Amino acid sequence: MKLVMHIGAHKTASTTYQQVMTKNEDVFRQHNIAVVPKRFTVNGKEIYKTDPRFSSYKPSKYRPAYKELAEHFSGADCAIISDEGLVGPFPATSRKFYPEPGEKSAQIAEALGADDVSIILTVRRQDTFYESCFKHAYQIAAGVPLEQLLVELPVEDISWLRLAQELARQFGEDKVFVRPYEVLRTERPEVELSNLLGKVLGHDIELVDSGKRVSNRSIDRRGREVSAALPHDIPHKIRLEIVAVMRRNSSTDPDPILPPLFRDAILRHHAEDNKELFYRFLSDCDAAEMGYLG
Repeated sequence: MKLVMHIGAHKTASTTYQQVMTKNEDVFRQHNIAVVPKRFTVNGKEIYKTDPRFSSYKPSKYRPAYKELAEHFSGADCAIISDEGLVGPFPATSRKFYPEPGEKSAQIAEALGADDVSIILTVRRQDTFYESCFKHAYQIAAGVPLEQLLVELPVEDISWLRLAQELARQFGEDKVFVRPYEVLRTERPEVELSNLLGKVLGHDIELVDSGKRVSNRSIDRRGREVSAALPHDIPHKIRLEIVAVMRRNSSTDPDPILPPLFRDAILRHHAEDNKELFYRFLSDCDAAEMGYLG
């Protein structure tokens, strides 16, 4: 069985792609493709949970879930799993940039007995990725002041090239498909996903519009509710950070958190890596045009 795993990363429109997959389950079925466009759980826990609190993770504990997953894929020529949790824990909470990006994917592929595994990794400019992680950490009540995050999660660690290289070593370079988040500025998600899956599967597949888009407004409302429910002893500085972030998020034209010079410095630091990333894994895209070179 061929297994395709869309592993994230976080904050790169994974939810949008999952909405397209859900809307197109009938289309996939016509191609004898089984899809799981959301987290797969057993007893309320994700089978590939990568949170450090679950460091005692043992695949044997989840054999019933793997069995159920295998039954879902039974008879299909191809299976597709999509979840940003596969690449690793959210960097803004773990304070690490995906140290083992292929670990959970390899475990699931082995458990399912897949003999042909392809990996899809969506990347994003390091400056906007870092800013988005910082804001989302507050929305899930895990935020810290920007100064603290910069120390605990250095921006120089955000190397997509390293991730792609590690995945290529594990699964083979011809089995790793990297796509930039920024392509969605000009391409509809169902068209982009159709083109991407065409490359991965080796045949055309035409997906329809999901009719939905990721709405940050609903996320912002949840974030404000979370901040309002914080204990009264939360330090004043952190509360100010939360208020500032929520105001930015609720604005129709939010001010950037990272100053322009800092953004440029981040991209210049990663410019050579990004050039190689595009040369090796994104030859059909222009790194400069998409802003990856600063």
